Amino acid sequence: MNTESPRIIYVQQPAPQGNTLGTAGLILAIISLFFGWVPFVGWILWFLAALFSFLGLFREPQGRAIAGLIISCLTLVEIFVAISLFKGLMSILSFSFLM
Repeated sequence: MNTESPRIIYVQQPAPQGNTLGTAGLILAIISLFFGWVPFVGWILWFLAALFSFLGLFREPQGRAIAGLIISCLTLVEIFVAISLFKGLMSILSFSFLM
């Protein structure tokens, strides 16, 4: 007859580490995607998003940092398009006033 009581074994697993820089970069990249066309505000948001996402690439996990960099690249294209459209609009308006 076996009179041993059942043993309870506790396994302590380390908490999963998060990448706060990558997460901050992703959040700022999403915000800057909507405000990228706004002068200075969108540009500062884009710069911070790209910076935090780039720094987040050197930590694990890297998924959010990579997504933040991709969205930051899309926002940079949006900024260039907005500047080009603004300059084109200004040249058209200034030309029509001269005639």
